[in-house]
Amino acid sequence: MKWITAGDLEKWTASPTAKPELPGLVADLIRASSPAITAIRFPTGAKGQVRGFDGVLESDVAGLNIPEGKSIWEFGTEKDYRGKAEDDLEKRKDSADADTTFFCVSPLTWDKGKKELQTWESEQTKNYGWKKVIFLDGAKLEDWLAAHDAVGAYHARYTLKIAPQDGARSVEEFWMWYSDRYRPTLTEEVVLCGREDAAKQIINTLAQGPDILTLSADAPDEVIALAVAAIRKQKPEVRYFLEARTIVIDSADAARKLAPNNKLSFLLRGDATRTPGIFSQTGPTINALGRAQKRGHSQRIDRPTAHQMADALSSTMGFDVKDGIQHARACGGSLTVLARQIPNGQYDPPEWVKNTNELLPAIFAGAWDNTRKADCEVMKALSGKEYLDYEATVRPLIHMPDPPIDNEGSVWKVRAPMDAFTECGHFIGREHLERLRPIFTKVFSQIPFRRRGQLYQKAVSR
Repeated sequence: MKWITAGDLEKWTASPTAKPELPGLVADLIRASSPAITAIRFPTGAKGQVRGFDGVLESDVAGLNIPEGKSIWEFGTEKDYRGKAEDDLEKRKDSADADTTFFCVSPLTWDKGKKELQTWESEQTKNYGWKKVIFLDGAKLEDWLAAHDAVGAYHARYTLKIAPQDGARSVEEFWMWYSDRYRPTLTEEVVLCGREDAAKQIINTLAQGPDILTLSADAPDEVIALAVAAIRKQKPEVRYFLEARTIVIDSADAARKLAPNNKLSFLLRGDATRTPGIFSQTGPTINALGRAQKRGHSQRIDRPTAHQMADALSSTMGFDVKDGIQHARACGGSLTVLARQIPNGQYDPPEWVKNTNELLPAIFAGAWDNTRKADCEVMKALSGKEYLDYEATVRPLIHMPDPPIDNEGSVWKVRAPMDAFTECGHFIGREHLERLRPIFTKVFSQIPFRRRGQLYQKAVSR
């Protein structure tokens, strides 16, 4: 996929952002092309106007447009790109080194009418004594960007300001979209809390060769968010390397175009999760599933504890300790539910809201054990159905996306009671309260206690 063409680069040259941002674009391409960078310095933005070479690079291994050894880089966006390059060579002639490659970079494409590019490069190499003089023009940059879709996706949107193709996003694009669901903006620490081992496993997978790691969470996007947060919290040299190579695939159409690319790491969501094998044959692949999806050999990512999430909320998102604890408990450790607790804007209600009538008895109960006769009697009274009939009614809910109920062995419990009540509470009518009143009175009129291992009930005086 060509996110950026030579024509796009030529138009961008007239933009005031081209000159200060060009070194950053090339630096990202370098990180994506060479796994053995020993030194890199490419000041960009406001810092791009400092004295000295525009860029300095050392790499132990050659890669696409990356020579082995040391190289220095000079950038220009002037229309007279050849004149600018020759001025840079003349200005730097006292620094000429037979072991160093000299790069001239321009977003404009070399016009063969002025002189063959290869001929010009050979002449300048001979005249100035560098190991080699190389001119990277718009055509070469287009091919280089096409070889590294993750870099192209990011710079197409945020640097050149052109719309990227649908179905694939850079790591940065996904994080901005996902974290902005929350108010205040979600932090990486909240995503990672209690899931450090899974994050480490993700990083190890992405840093290796072709392989696949299938993970499931309450929602597929929680898996992708965990992978992206793990990347963003690495040391800069590791983070930039992974960001430059990793891309989020959303659609089957993008999957068909990108799957053969063996220079990428893939984070799969949506339709792309149906065919993970075609990706894992060429590059590291994280396949993200929800709890409702068929998992096969997937590993389940457990939710953090309320204590772990509360600490992260209060220490990194500005909540005081009390509010952090309240939000962590209310969401049951689920990022998906947390997005409904502290939304930054409108959100779509969960799919299970349409099953409110079946869910309300469970919300009233909170939790129950189907091996205890008294619990089953309570659920029968709350639902108006025989217990086994009611259990059959709610069993499909545990297989829905972002399920409202958990079932572990004989125990059933509402996953996030506050969230369930918020979404379904306005459906509670008088008929529900009439059923609840006698059950509430009966349950709380006795105090259970144990004596010598036996369970007893003590009546509460009224």
